[in-house]
Amino acid sequence: MTKATQHNGTAPSFNRRYDPFRRADWRWQRARALITAGSRPDRYDDPQTRAIYGNLKLIAPTATSGQSSVQSWPELEAAHRLRVSGGVLTDEIEARLLAGENFDSIAGRTGVASAVVRAYEAVFFNVADALSSRDWLLFTALRVQTWSLVLKQAKFFRNLAALFSADRDVP
Repeated sequence: MTKATQHNGTAPSFNRRYDPFRRADWRWQRARALITAGSRPDRYDDPQTRAIYGNLKLIAPTATSGQSSVQSWPELEAAHRLRVSGGVLTDEIEARLLAGENFDSIAGRTGVASAVVRAYEAVFFNVADALSSRDWLLFTALRVQTWSLVLKQAKFFRNLAALFSADRDVP
């Protein structure tokens, strides 16, 4: 195996943006895998992945002290706190991203800075460029695990639609 074809132990990233099996937090996972493997971003890593990698490298020496040293992308630290805390606010931001709302609108409705919402979408919930990919959204972003659940939900909504159908006489 030549040096050009050697694998550095991390998954190649050149196709992650278009990978139908990618996770919504693929950039975060890629940067963490690079750090864990002791590798560096390659030429195929996008600017956001490189920025996450750089910020994680800054945090790594002080991670044991509990202090954060993220200086170059402070919105990433705020987005990470949002991700770790979870809860209703995170769910609302994710729901609004899935609904296709723009970052400024989400910021206005949730009280979270637009730059933080943008960072959260880019790093932890990258769905904006895949809103037309319903299968991917269903199984990856929304984490529906089985078709049986999907079919049960579809049957429920079909029955609900029939119940409130315009063809039905409403008293």
